[in-house]
Amino acid sequence: MEWLIGLVGSVVITWILDAVFGSNIQKWIVRQITSLKYKYLEDKPPSGVSLADKAAQLIKQNDFEVALDYAERAIQIDPSNENCYKQKIRALNKLERFNDALATAEKALLLFPNYPYFQSVKGWLHYEKGDLNNAIVFLEKAIVNTKRLDQRSLYFLGKCYQKMARTSEAIRAYSECIKLDQSSKWGRQALERRSYLEINNNKSAR
Repeated sequence: MEWLIGLVGSVVITWILDAVFGSNIQKWIVRQITSLKYKYLEDKPPSGVSLADKAAQLIKQNDFEVALDYAERAIQIDPSNENCYKQKIRALNKLERFNDALATAEKALLLFPNYPYFQSVKGWLHYEKGDLNNAIVFLEKAIVNTKRLDQRSLYFLGKCYQKMARTSEAIRAYSECIKLDQSSKWGRQALERRSYLEINNNKSAR
């Protein structure tokens, strides 16, 4: 019964503070309610794996703030589990906290230097910041470590080369991306971009 009283009280306080102070207080209270759940409702302390899985589930439900909280707790409990960092990066990206996502990817790469996901994410985030040279470095690393089977990295590598007007290299990257799966999201977008570049190339050649 103690946990129920604490939970109800927290909810009531949340409503009051949200009305007075806004959503930041509400987010803080959500974290406190989550802590109450851990304290009173769990039969045993949660594992990093279970918290990371819960974060992934919450991301699918578009509950990014709470997902981030679960991912951060997962890292505290199990800092050697790459999936905990992966879910934190995913949540931060969804919240458009790209600098924090990049910092998390960099920290993860210190622990898992050859993990393709973190290399790919770091490349993509450098691309978003306009740092194309560093983007290419990390995208290429991800592509090599997946034996050129990382379709998303190939797509963004093509975009990097396209922005740098390195057309033949862009077409080559897009072609590799399309070859892996033309019907996927990345394959369809790569096909559109490659077609655009090839049409412009043909016009220039006339």
